Amino acid sequence: MDSVQIIVAWLAQLPIVVFFRWFLIVYCAVLFIDIILLLWVHGLRGDIRKNRYGTGERPLKSMLSLRREWQHILDRLKKNDPNENKLAILEADQFTDRVLQEIGYPGINLQERLDAMALVSFESVDKAIEAHQIRNRIIFDTEWHPTREETTHALGLFQDFLDHWEIV
Repeated sequence: MDSVQIIVAWLAQLPIVVFFRWFLIVYCAVLFIDIILLLWVHGLRGDIRKNRYGTGERPLKSMLSLRREWQHILDRLKKNDPNENKLAILEADQFTDRVLQEIGYPGINLQERLDAMALVSFESVDKAIEAHQIRNRIIFDTEWHPTREETTHALGLFQDFLDHWEIV
């Protein structure tokens, strides 16, 4: 065994082996840096966003502005008025539609945008579809006034959907 160790030690000290070892170390470092640069130039962050959200775009407004607008919708619940409940649901529906339109989802209304999203099978779309159906009930049944609990439920569905997309 001593002779094998001596031969290995002798080979490890040969100039060509030392050069080859350093060459491989530098080559691996350059490859690693190239991979990082390619991912950065290609826009890996946008690809991750596109895979998660179906689009690489984000709303045109700032997140703070969107959160303020959403809070204004939620503040309607504090008034404890049936008409304010209706307005809160209608505004939440319009808000969701506008944000999805700004992001770039196709369709002329929220139902079409949600249907397009559902084709890709996003898990939170069902909540938005259910909330949109509550909005439709308000539009088509003018005598119906949602209770505070129904309004809270509908706004919660919209909020869960928007939270999933990191909008509010």
